Amino acid sequence: MRLIVHSGEDVFEDDFPPGTPLLSALGELGIVIDTPCGGAGKCGKCRVRVDLDSMLSPPGQAEQTILGEALKRGIRLSCMAEITGDCQVYLDPGYFDAIATIDEISFEGCDPVVRRQSFVIPSGDGVRNQVSALVEEYLGEDLDLSDFYTGSLEGEVSVYTRPGKLVAIDGRRSFNLGVAVDIGTTTIATALLDLDSGEVLAKENTMNPQRAFGHDVISRITHTVVEREGLKTLSSVVRKAVSKLIEGLCEQSGRRSGDINEVVVSGNTTMTHLLFGFPVRSIATAPFSPFYGGIVRKKAGEIGLELSPFSEVLALPAISGYVGGDIVAGILSTNLREHEDELLIDLGTNGEIVVSSGGSLLCCSTAAGPAFEGGNIACGVGNVSGAIEKVSFDGSLTLKTIGGTPPSGICGSGLISIVSLLLKNGLIEASGRFSNLESWPGELRARFDKKCNGFMLSKDVYITLKDLRQFQLAKAALRTGIEVLLKSFYKRRLKKIRIAGGFGSKIDIGDLFITGILPPGPDCEIAVEGNTSLRGAIATLLYRSSLAEINAIIGCSKYIELSSLDEFRNMYIDHMGYV
Repeated sequence: MRLIVHSGEDVFEDDFPPGTPLLSALGELGIVIDTPCGGAGKCGKCRVRVDLDSMLSPPGQAEQTILGEALKRGIRLSCMAEITGDCQVYLDPGYFDAIATIDEISFEGCDPVVRRQSFVIPSGDGVRNQVSALVEEYLGEDLDLSDFYTGSLEGEVSVYTRPGKLVAIDGRRSFNLGVAVDIGTTTIATALLDLDSGEVLAKENTMNPQRAFGHDVISRITHTVVEREGLKTLSSVVRKAVSKLIEGLCEQSGRRSGDINEVVVSGNTTMTHLLFGFPVRSIATAPFSPFYGGIVRKKAGEIGLELSPFSEVLALPAISGYVGGDIVAGILSTNLREHEDELLIDLGTNGEIVVSSGGSLLCCSTAAGPAFEGGNIACGVGNVSGAIEKVSFDGSLTLKTIGGTPPSGICGSGLISIVSLLLKNGLIEASGRFSNLESWPGELRARFDKKCNGFMLSKDVYITLKDLRQFQLAKAALRTGIEVLLKSFYKRRLKKIRIAGGFGSKIDIGDLFITGILPPGPDCEIAVEGNTSLRGAIATLLYRSSLAEINAIIGCSKYIELSSLDEFRNMYIDHMGYV
């Protein structure tokens, strides 16, 4: 059964067996469809327009109730429609125009994980003798020569080494490239680097296609447990997404994927497990242990990446089931272990928190949920073109969107900005409910829609009371985690707070205090760091010393399970409201 998907000038197509859920098929094509309910047919956000002649299963009662008259226009819920024959789907142009969440990055004086040196091979008997002579005479290193790739050995050759090991010797002309990959629950961000110079050649990102199976890690873990092919499916879609991003990096830079010799991956524990196809059930049940520990290396071809013949994929290790390699990368990129009395907060689905304390690192994770990344919000979206990222009110409402395009939804930084604006103007009570409309400024009062019980930001984008509740849950979890960590386990005075996450520089620091995400009155510097996970992956590519630092980070880190603490449960309710 042929599925053809149109998005502006882009066309995606493939064959699928009858009975395949449309949502799953779209995911296999690398297309992200918003499914806050995890494809349970409850939220109605996975709507797509199909050709009226498309062969799909007839809509059931639940789909009819949600869509009503829209069914006659070819609108279907992709989570409930199954392919029964040839089908054509139409998405709005620009659906895939994700805006990078990557800060400008520059590195100097690199000593990459894959070194390349050029030599003329001396004469000798056989390849092994030639290599041995070359290593002894020129490299001066004690290297493992037991297994390496051999290409052309005529004339000048390039010798490639990883720490302690010869990996390739090849005379063909090529570049020495590496790719850094940050796999987040919501977004996948990548960067292509010249490992010889340290230059960032290209940057690409996209929404994580696993969102089709739920917006949080628990939903995706559940999918691998209840669906027979669940692990295989989630692994496949993220591998395809990474492969497509690498294609985009090469097109953007004019380089070849065959010259990519190393890929470094940072991501939360579940995302990294799914990339490698490791089981994730143990992460969701006490004691929440990952399937593997330490740095993981695999040949690129083992996970479906067609790169150089000797390319490897290296994944940063996790501290625990819910403090993953992305946080290790963040600690690495901010030198947190070396900076005493600093707090690192990652604003994301898991809400990880790390504090440097007397040569050790204390860390925890809070189940903030996907609200900070646009999930479970009626008009929530990721960091895509048209997402509202900031709002202001000075007699009239002003919206700032990513890319400067018309509003298409609300991303995480936009949600924080909107809640802050509502609080500053008295539109929200301490309980989190909308205040009496009569007290609202005229223009803002005119934007309240009683039908959806929400505040209209534009014609099609709004925030509802239910959205405000989702924000309260997220901020209460994060705020409680911060306070429990600082009050119960860390009694020193902070010198600096670092805010990490894909929000980049879009967050207004004041909004973090107004909304209650940060406790009031810290007498210290506060810095918005942006995507520290990607920066840490890049640092691992470009500096061999990062590998030793990563091991040191793991060795000095102590994880605290907040859910087992009485003080966490008691404080959580207190932080639901606004002071």
